[in-house]
Amino acid sequence: MFAAASESIVDTSHIYYSILPLLAALIPLLTGIAIYFLKDSWEVLRKAVALAAALFALLAVISLFPLVMSGKVYFDLIDFMQMGLFFKVDLVAWVFAFLITFIWSLATIFSFAYMDHEHNRRRYYSFLIFTLGATLGVVLAGDFFTLFLFFELMTLSSFVLVIHEQNVEAMKAGMLYLYLGIAGGLSLLFAIMMLYGGTGTVDIAPALELLDRNRTAIYILFLIGFGIKAGLVPLHIWLPQAHPVAPSPASALLSGIMIKAGAYGILRVSLILFSTTGELSALDASYLFTVGSALMWIGIVTMLLGAVMALLQSNMKRILAYSSVSQIGYIATGLGVATFMGIEGGMGFAGAVYHIINHAFFKAGLFMMVGTVYVY
Repeated sequence: MFAAASESIVDTSHIYYSILPLLAALIPLLTGIAIYFLKDSWEVLRKAVALAAALFALLAVISLFPLVMSGKVYFDLIDFMQMGLFFKVDLVAWVFAFLITFIWSLATIFSFAYMDHEHNRRRYYSFLIFTLGATLGVVLAGDFFTLFLFFELMTLSSFVLVIHEQNVEAMKAGMLYLYLGIAGGLSLLFAIMMLYGGTGTVDIAPALELLDRNRTAIYILFLIGFGIKAGLVPLHIWLPQAHPVAPSPASALLSGIMIKAGAYGILRVSLILFSTTGELSALDASYLFTVGSALMWIGIVTMLLGAVMALLQSNMKRILAYSSVSQIGYIATGLGVATFMGIEGGMGFAGAVYHIINHAFFKAGLFMMVGTVYVY
């Protein structure tokens, strides 16, 4: 499998045990809570604390780069909720973490001017920074249990950003977002339970040969859970509802960053969990061809319908929301190609990761541009 080969490129004998992954996620979480208790009149302090937390996360991720290029970074809290919290940072996780923290820092700065015209600024900055920690925890997680905990935190905290305006349209969109997020979380939980029952572990590691009869059910449940957040058709219906009603900096993060958490989950399941450390049997190769083809065609349908729906809109933020659906289709197609072609699907993997980076920058920029037009 290409996943196994790509892991071996950055997997050396060097294993680094560092608390930085935990701090990168934990400090924004705690800071977000602290911001909520600052007085409304302390506007300058609130902005300074929010930016400091975002920049701390960015610097922590940058500090991990030399270690990641030499091997892998681990950290664990084995006594947490009996299952423990486990962090692992490889090159793929680092790329996602850098994207998250860099663009989040830019969106935080943009929020200073945008939110001066808005209400409930204390609540907004509190949940903006809290969501940063939750989203970062998703990509730094070393097992599916840790990923699930941060994934649920991300869903619940970003819900508050969606309903910020608190009008009828915002509440309707927020409730749809919340309901689908809960459904996706339950789907992930069932998949993780089945994975643990079949393999005795929840590690993000090759386990195709251990999954046996439940492998299809596990894959479908993971795909539903992560596909809702990513916006794959037909699980995309929350995006065009949530993006237009959220503040523009939040829309930039929802579309440019948070849907990538879903893409990240699909990547880890398709290319890591559904791979093998040994020789791939003919039966397993045939199975992966089927799974990869299904993911590829879901991506093709998603990119086509997303583009068509974008052309039919007149609201600018709704156009960008449907455009994000289409772009996620490109990413899913690349991951599907990498899944069913194995090592020969390297171009699909590279294309998917490149477009994740590409889309994060241009879509976040477009939403902030629309926000600037709105302010003026």
